[in-house]
Amino acid sequence: MLVLFLVFLNTPVLLAQDTRKAWDEVSAPVLLSIEPKAAEATKLVVAFELLTGSDGADKATVEMLDASGKIIEQKSVGRSKSIIKSVELQPPRSGLYYFRVTAMRNLLPQTKVSQILKYSYSLPLEPPAFRVMNTGGGGIQVSWTEVPEAEGYEVTCSAEGEDGLLPSGKASLAAGGLSGADRNHVVNFNELTVGRKYVFTVAALRGDDRVVADSLSRTVKDTPDREWNFAWFGQSSKAELNTITMIDADEFIFSLRSCSILPDGQIDQKGGKFTAFHDGLSFYYTIIDPEAENFILRATFTVDYINPTADGQEGFGLLAMDSLGEHGVSMKNHYTNSVGIIATKFEETIAGIKRTSKDTLGSRFVTGLSREVIDQGDSGIALNGRSVSRAYSYDSGSLVKKGDVYTLILMKTNSGYHTLLDNPYAPEELELEHILYGPEKLLQLDSGHVYAGFAVARGCNVTVSNVSMTITDPKKDPPGQPAPPELIPLRALVDSPPSYTEASYPFVFNANAAGSLTVIDGKRQVLINKEKITADADFIRLFNLSQGINDYRIIFTPDPGFRPAEGQVMASWDRELSAYVESYHPVNINHSVIYHSFDNPELWVAADGEFLGRGTKESPLDLTTALLFVKPGQTILLRGGIYYPNRMVNIPRGFDGKPDARRIIRSAEGERAILDFSLVDGGMSLWGDYWTIKSLDIRNTRGNIKGLQIAGDNNIVEDVAVYNCGDTGIQISGASAEPMQKWPKNNLILNCTSYNNCDPAANNADGFAAKLTCGEGNVFRGCIAFSNIDDGWDLFSKIESGPIGAVLIESCVAYKNGSLLDGSGNGDGNGFKLGGDGISIPHVLRNSIAYANGASGITSNSNPAVVIIRNTSYGNKGANINLYGKTSDKRLFIASRNISLRGGSGDVYREMPELESPDNFFWNGAQSLNSEGRAITEAIFQSLALDPAPGRHPDGRIDMKGLLMVKELNLEGIGANPEEYLRAFY
Repeated sequence: MLVLFLVFLNTPVLLAQDTRKAWDEVSAPVLLSIEPKAAEATKLVVAFELLTGSDGADKATVEMLDASGKIIEQKSVGRSKSIIKSVELQPPRSGLYYFRVTAMRNLLPQTKVSQILKYSYSLPLEPPAFRVMNTGGGGIQVSWTEVPEAEGYEVTCSAEGEDGLLPSGKASLAAGGLSGADRNHVVNFNELTVGRKYVFTVAALRGDDRVVADSLSRTVKDTPDREWNFAWFGQSSKAELNTITMIDADEFIFSLRSCSILPDGQIDQKGGKFTAFHDGLSFYYTIIDPEAENFILRATFTVDYINPTADGQEGFGLLAMDSLGEHGVSMKNHYTNSVGIIATKFEETIAGIKRTSKDTLGSRFVTGLSREVIDQGDSGIALNGRSVSRAYSYDSGSLVKKGDVYTLILMKTNSGYHTLLDNPYAPEELELEHILYGPEKLLQLDSGHVYAGFAVARGCNVTVSNVSMTITDPKKDPPGQPAPPELIPLRALVDSPPSYTEASYPFVFNANAAGSLTVIDGKRQVLINKEKITADADFIRLFNLSQGINDYRIIFTPDPGFRPAEGQVMASWDRELSAYVESYHPVNINHSVIYHSFDNPELWVAADGEFLGRGTKESPLDLTTALLFVKPGQTILLRGGIYYPNRMVNIPRGFDGKPDARRIIRSAEGERAILDFSLVDGGMSLWGDYWTIKSLDIRNTRGNIKGLQIAGDNNIVEDVAVYNCGDTGIQISGASAEPMQKWPKNNLILNCTSYNNCDPAANNADGFAAKLTCGEGNVFRGCIAFSNIDDGWDLFSKIESGPIGAVLIESCVAYKNGSLLDGSGNGDGNGFKLGGDGISIPHVLRNSIAYANGASGITSNSNPAVVIIRNTSYGNKGANINLYGKTSDKRLFIASRNISLRGGSGDVYREMPELESPDNFFWNGAQSLNSEGRAITEAIFQSLALDPAPGRHPDGRIDMKGLLMVKELNLEGIGANPEEYLRAFY
């Protein structure tokens, strides 16, 4: 083996090359053929012969040049076993093109070039896309889009059922075509017979070529048609998925699509998504003049397909918005105020009960966005924007399914915007009309236009029929009605645990309204007498508990003059009306606390333990009792075995340990406890502070239920394995209704493993997550995530909840995510997903390994500020390293000492090319190179054997078994070594 030593950054680096056949003995590439692609004639398939590998080249570049020698397009090809290789190239226009192949070997300046082949290419003439519209008074206008290289066009019109063109005069106009210089692409036919149907065609002409589009029929009317246009735009939308097909232009029947479907009926690819403040859509719309036009838009939707395993971002409906997204742009969030009656995921708290449905019909009103607010970025949008959603029903029978038919109505009046569900069979108590008062709320971004129409997103295809649009004059319509006060449901709660182990009990009360609080104990003693409560602020008072049960009656009286904001009042649920009504009536809450504890330094628990046990090894407790009465400084010792809880295991807020006396739950030495949640609708949740959970398994939660959720502060979760759960294995997140100050912070997840987790939609269950609602200081160290249906790690944040705290992931491993242990499933499959929605958060990933994941190994997921230090990413199906942003925010990526090899595509960092450096080795699709052009190969690793999989050393550290471990003295300080995470080498 030949060894080359290079020195940079004062660090010795060894680059390895195999002993290979001499480069001057390797044959040059041979061009074999150039042919149009069978299914896509606009592309050419260039085939050539070239040996790659140890006895051949390392990569090759295929170039297409024009007659002047300018390179029009080029593509790189890396190593492959096949000697015959091919690439696809797309000439921009007709003409003579030249092709050549250049082969290269790493570290050698000499290249080998094929012969040059020329190819005379004729761009296929496409049929024009055209439309036909009534102009009124017996006139028809035919308009079409320009066809590349068309020299002229031929337009014909004939009465349906008759042969030939129209009588003389109209025929010459139709058949004469237009000159290539005419860019208006419009022909008008006048004096047609009102009430009669005509057939129209448009053909593109080039020399002897003539390509005709499918004909369109239209009945001539005395009144003009309204102009409708199609656009696709927004997050995750795609040209091949977000499409429209006009089925019957005369009857105005069309289909909108946003997804492709597999032969077995399962979802294939998804286009776009419904989100709170920005959507990705197929949108067929008309432009409303808000000063001159009120309207009633009515349509029937037939659901041709909706994702059978809903993820809550698919759907369809009618939308009106005050700005239009840029057609064909998907990597840019389209923020807009909007009103919609849509079918998608809805979530509300009604009468104190959280209701969620995927997918059902409801209304969504997005307001508060101005140019100034959008320019403030994510924090400004989260602070000033409002997205209010209301479902018509949360009953399971209301879920949208394939074949369903719905009639939806969207109206603009002088009062505002109305959404109505036309359902004559709906129960009387169902409110079928929702109103956004104030039409000016959709005049913030484009004060002169409103864009109203039909939309589908992500995993839904529909056919739209029975469309009617009635336009009225705002000046003649009834005057607008003022908005009634907005009803804000009163929330009043005791945020204290139901059990306690000390006599001094911290009573915590919180309400979203100002008012007065009275608390009376079981002996009818008044402990708190009409004390002032500040809205959304914790009221804390210490109570003295008596042994046993302590009962309290809490009376909260809202201040009648309190208003949450201008135009808002407090409300309560009226059972008879099945609706919220304005109310400032007192609220009564009964709260009980059990005061009890055990003197044992340890509380023993067994799967067959009893609530009357003494907590000793000989007389163990059941798990529920031990969790109620464990004291700060005490340890719950779990005997080995399988525990089947009869309810979710919840450690409530306020039931805390102390910095120097943690509450601990762990398996007994030499034993392993397994918490199996297959019999209950719940998993394990930790809302308390200063707890340690150690050395146990959590498994088999039901669909959409996490294994372990951490919502408290300063907790340690160590040596916990979570698997076969119906959602993410271990997730750090709090409550979206609470301020960020209450989101979980300073938690450590240490030496944990999470695998084979899968939600019903097969696209949301990650190994680990810290997302949506988590604070600062959360750390994952020494953890392994593999074979989860979605990502290994997910640090997603979204606009409506705002930025989360920066997360540190170090000395961790993510592999084979995106599918399950048995190989089934096809989720996103990123190893480390480090953000979302373009929100800038400096998450840090260091000394970690990502390999064989179904998508990217490491991705910023549009977070423009991630920090990646000393990581190894290898053999992922997508890019090993994928760094990109979404908004205009400055790119703040930091990357150093990373190794990327053998990715499915080249690494992505084009938005910040200065990341190239001597100590970063990025994969370009053929080689792993640093900024100086120095290359590394797999020879730098101790092992590439994927079996056996990584394990653990006796002290909990990850044991990679040599896999992807950089050899001693080879690239010292570059690439990951997660086995060394206890050493301070950063």
